[in-house]
Amino acid sequence: MGLGYHFPFSTIGPAEHEDLARILLDSGYEHVWTGENPGQNGFLPLVQAAHWAPGIGLGSACFPVQTRGPGLFADTAAQLSQLAPPGKTVIGIGSSSEFVVSRTNGRPYGSPLGAVRDMARFLRQAFTGEPVKMDCDSFGVRYKLGRELDAPPRVMIAALRPKMIELAAEESDGVILNNVSPEDIPKVLPHVRKEETNTEIVARVYLSPVPDSAIFREVAAASIAAYFPVPTYRMHQEWLGHGELYQPVWDAAAKGGYYAGRDAVTDEMIGRTYINGSPDYCRQRIQDYLDAGVDTVIVSPVEEAMDPREIAKLLAPR
Repeated sequence: MGLGYHFPFSTIGPAEHEDLARILLDSGYEHVWTGENPGQNGFLPLVQAAHWAPGIGLGSACFPVQTRGPGLFADTAAQLSQLAPPGKTVIGIGSSSEFVVSRTNGRPYGSPLGAVRDMARFLRQAFTGEPVKMDCDSFGVRYKLGRELDAPPRVMIAALRPKMIELAAEESDGVILNNVSPEDIPKVLPHVRKEETNTEIVARVYLSPVPDSAIFREVAAASIAAYFPVPTYRMHQEWLGHGELYQPVWDAAAKGGYYAGRDAVTDEMIGRTYINGSPDYCRQRIQDYLDAGVDTVIVSPVEEAMDPREIAKLLAPR
């Protein structure tokens, strides 16, 4: 799959996103990727990208499985896939937080692993066009896709630790990784390649090819302080073997909250998963991911440090 690009951005307006989408298509990026969080619907930017840059692939990294009913999810994903060339739509799914699922959407949280497993199985069956009768832990449905697809969307699973990574290998077309370095990939590979599968490996990478790193460092430190103390993300880093590195952040956050944790973030912590340097350096680190076994790198620009359109041009595959 090669190189993808993640948007939308808050530092540029709608008209600039149209320019960006065309830059991505002309520059050889394979897919436009988006995510979903409170305040942002993940499907809408992909619909816009398909309109602005006909022919570009569409991907999500990722949609939470607990906030939509299975039928609506399948209908929307299938319709989206018709806006991209056959075989160039990826529906990345994963678990959301209990806060988003229960407090924001008023739905039961349940087992994250079970919810992702059930939705992956349902979507892959639904996209065949055959009737689906499914009774599982998360839902019971009777469903048939209302349209014929030239090619079904690929379903991938966002995963952090072994059980979810292995689920992705067993029940989907690919695994989507986050907050990993190229040097972490050997830790992941045995769980992806546990059996003979064609599971693709996608990694989201945060970067900025700008020499002045002050803004970049501020953004990266804020993100690490906000996410890494969360139990799920903490256990992820501990499993990767980086508990000792991030322990000062966890200790500071436990005592003094977010701002104390942010102040404890070091350049070594930032440099492990955030890439900042010359365009040549950024391209080399992207290549390091590919050489380590990743099939697709999703470029996630630190937009506060440089215009995302300029980053797209500087790192263009061609």
